[in-house]
Amino acid sequence: GLDRGIDLAGRPARRPRRAVVGEVLERCLTARDLGEAATALAASPGVDFVVLLNDHDGPVAAADSDGLLAGLTHEILRCSADTPLVDAARRAICRPPASRFHPLVCTDRAGRLLGVARFERVVEHLARAVPQAPDPSSPVHGDFGAGDWP
Repeated sequence: GLDRGIDLAGRPARRPRRAVVGEVLERCLTARDLGEAATALAASPGVDFVVLLNDHDGPVAAADSDGLLAGLTHEILRCSADTPLVDAARRAICRPPASRFHPLVCTDRAGRLLGVARFERVVEHLARAVPQAPDPSSPVHGDFGAGDWP
């Protein structure tokens, strides 16, 4: 059989590039306390959560509009921008059901907030990396353009 470590030209095969969390980061609202968080969410229609920061711009918790009404926050899952997406997704899916799909919070090496990776963006990025032909019988087939398939 073929040696998977050698390409057809006899050169060492390149390892496929691994997607990292930094590829799906987005900006997020931040606040220093729950009062500031509630004000920020009220002023930002369509935004559903805010990351609470300490005095050194490090994320300490997150809150959504439902939790803010009760004064509740939830724990965050921190990762770095160079964390492989596959690893981040595995860590996220092992969280308790109530927080399983909360955004991942990305920090730099000093622990300062870089942004968040919404779980749906992580899954979409990973799904697009799986080579497959479109299935015409799939109910979502019409939602994607022909050029969108890997």
